Amino acid sequence: MTEAAIYDVADQFGVDLEQVRRDHVISHVLASIARRAQDRFIFFGGTALSRTWLPDARLSEDVDLMVIGRRRDGGDALGRAVDADIAKPFLGVRWSKDPREARDAEDVMLTTGTGAVIKFQLVDTVGRPPWPTVLKPILQRYPDAPPATLRVPTPDAAVAMKMSAWFDRRAERDLFDLWAMATRGMITPQALALYRRYGPSSRPPSSSVFQPSPSERAWRAALGHQTLLDVTAAEAVELVTRAWLEITPRA
Repeated sequence: MTEAAIYDVADQFGVDLEQVRRDHVISHVLASIARRAQDRFIFFGGTALSRTWLPDARLSEDVDLMVIGRRRDGGDALGRAVDADIAKPFLGVRWSKDPREARDAEDVMLTTGTGAVIKFQLVDTVGRPPWPTVLKPILQRYPDAPPATLRVPTPDAAVAMKMSAWFDRRAERDLFDLWAMATRGMITPQALALYRRYGPSSRPPSSSVFQPSPSERAWRAALGHQTLLDVTAAEAVELVTRAWLEITPRA
């Protein structure tokens, strides 16, 4: 891949070159998973959104995978895929922990010989909500990355999952993704129905769920290295709150 492609993506998102080179390796990892272990995983989270329903919002850093079947088998499939397709072109790979031994949702770091560091999480599907999914061609972003189709949450499920994540951990990135979804009209009655069925509360999200909002300093620290941030935390809260209110049934 040419350096021009790296610089183009860096300019598009306003991020540093290290971030883009990590994202480039992620594209090749996703292609390998799609080729060798598509039926074992559901690709979800911020990076999945950045490759499907929110392709121009932010450049995420992690790979989150729900494992269909035994987590150990999923870890084995991931490790084999990385060994087969990533080790040689990226000058070797090293895991912080054997992915076969990873606990549910434990952070496992992959370091390539080129210096890219990628965080993976392997998450059990057993005991978690059966969010609707769809096989979806993902955005690979770089001309040398093979095409890939992976199973991902549907748009409505992605919204409901992201709202659930905000409810649980109140991370700035979750609010940003909800804002990006709201700007695209993705917060729908169908998404609300899924949230109420599988999320942490059977009640529609109200304005109090978003208070207190993140400080502007925390907002920019969390997101400024992932995107050209042109919205404040307060503006994001206002839009997301209004989007949920507009689809909430009147009593």
